[in-house]
Amino acid sequence: MKKHLLIIFFISFYLFSHSQTDKYFIAFKNKNNNGYSISNPSAFLSNKAIQRRINQSIPIDYTDLPVTPAYVNQIASVPNVTVLHRIKWLNGVIIQTTSSVALSIVQSFTFVQSSQPLNFFKSSTSIDSILKLYSPSSAKTYSYNYGNSYDQVHQLQVECLHNAGYKGEGMIIAVIDDGFNNVQNNPVFDSLQLQGRLLGTRDFVSRDTNVFDDDYHGSYVLSTMAALSPGNLVGTAPKASYWLLRSEDINSESLVEEYYWIRAAEFADSAGADIINTSLGYTTFDNPTYNHTYAMMNGKTTPIAKAATIAARKGIFVVVAAGNEGSSSWYYISTPADADSVCTVGGVDINGNVASFSSRGPTADGRIKPDVCAMGVNTAISSPSGLAFNGNGTSFAAPLIAGAAACLWQAKATLTNIQLLNLIKQYSSNSLSPNSNIGWGIPDFCGSLLSTPQFSKRADIKIFPNPASDVLFIQSFNTIKDIIVQDILGNEVMRFENIHSNSTQLNIQHLPCSVYFIHITSQNDNVYFSKWIKSSLKD
Repeated sequence: MKKHLLIIFFISFYLFSHSQTDKYFIAFKNKNNNGYSISNPSAFLSNKAIQRRINQSIPIDYTDLPVTPAYVNQIASVPNVTVLHRIKWLNGVIIQTTSSVALSIVQSFTFVQSSQPLNFFKSSTSIDSILKLYSPSSAKTYSYNYGNSYDQVHQLQVECLHNAGYKGEGMIIAVIDDGFNNVQNNPVFDSLQLQGRLLGTRDFVSRDTNVFDDDYHGSYVLSTMAALSPGNLVGTAPKASYWLLRSEDINSESLVEEYYWIRAAEFADSAGADIINTSLGYTTFDNPTYNHTYAMMNGKTTPIAKAATIAARKGIFVVVAAGNEGSSSWYYISTPADADSVCTVGGVDINGNVASFSSRGPTADGRIKPDVCAMGVNTAISSPSGLAFNGNGTSFAAPLIAGAAACLWQAKATLTNIQLLNLIKQYSSNSLSPNSNIGWGIPDFCGSLLSTPQFSKRADIKIFPNPASDVLFIQSFNTIKDIIVQDILGNEVMRFENIHSNSTQLNIQHLPCSVYFIHITSQNDNVYFSKWIKSSLKD
């Protein structure tokens, strides 16, 4: 059985319950007459979410629009049907019904494209006890006395960021997990609450806001980033702000949890999150009918991978644990670690050796994964009472990277999320020979802080004239590899690959007059975004 919580289990017991298939994803054909417009995004996105798109030249597009309320209302009016969640990125709803007649009525609506059983099938699920007292490191003289956290912080050189004053202030991290038991009472999170940096909570499984009475896994994950208990535990982003979002039901292994995750990611986007951290992964389910295969780990097949890619394309820095299947028959990464443009994190020990359990790449379509690694062996985490313990798993490696990335992004606020990812990879221990065991290696966040990545300044590349009528010229200090042009709705209208030149020109006579966005990838995989205007032809 696949264990979604990406940690190593030491002690297990079992919960048993009945099986039941009662949840479905109903996909819609369109978003017609939904009452919202791309030209008025403030009606459905927060100001921070809109500003993130503006900062990275990302257009508001069709996926941002809410689903059509009339469609939802019509489905909700069917007897014995409950609408649980609206999923705008995939344009549909999650419903609950045990009535085949009601399901047939829903499927017969002309606006319904398809229905997908989500198989709320419950069976035995092991729950772990991973805690073991962690021996404190000797106190160090830095911005913080990191105590038990020192080794994992120092391995990434995160203390360099903290010493420079970058501790995550102003950055919003959404943690999507299985529950955050006792966070409200744990003293390592006192400053998080007293300073108003715990922005809120949502439970997409129970459909309420109480995430403090569920599992502890999310609490452990959160402590690697948000803990601020000098001499005991200090996280990699101790001054960031956090949303705590529950999408995982520890009592089952079912496809519906991927859709809960999608809803949580949509919420994180709308709430203006800069970073999503998720230490969840999916391969097989209680009902093998819905199992994923390695061939599906291509970033384009599973619902959760599609959504993770969309989140990244919204400008969010998405961090995903690689998985703990490296020593099992599965071996490879789970999903959404296979998604495009996300930062997939593997686990290493204090000496930089890859953990035997850390899931390996590549993706099914040949991309190198994981991207980077962090300490996933004997990682210091917080017990419910605030004492330092240790645990193993890529679950804890991923948030170390997420917190460090928040501090680096605070320091280099002009970067896009893709530029941030490329910068982190560029200054990692294995950057010259990335592989499917450790990817680009262990990041050096001090090196990243002191660097100036290509394409981070407008002077590195010139796009002219703007507006342009027939030809758009591009000149770059760095070698250009690929160019993608999108319209205001985010649709790809032009693509040029394998250019391998410092200059090129695009014939744009055929394009309608409008605003467009251009994505230029350099030879070293840095990305530059810009907006330009197509004007009418000259006389």
